[in-house]
Amino acid sequence: LTILFIPLIFRNWTKIQNAIKARSVKNSKNIFIKINNLFQSFSTLLSYLLNTAENTRKAILNREKYLVK
Repeated sequence: LTILFIPLIFRNWTKIQNAIKARSVKNSKNIFIKINNLFQSFSTLLSYLLNTAENTRKAILNREKYLVK
């Protein structure tokens, strides 16, 4: 199950980075903007991964109900 999340992390990190690049100021030299974008990236990634983990947990629990009879 853990191995499943490794490619998911990289795939979502790429999506988040592309979204931030599309919405941010082009060629910004301001270090505070770059740090802010980095924190936003990590918080978005963490939020998404927690949501995915919760959905996976629910799916596993639902499958156990039907397997154990």
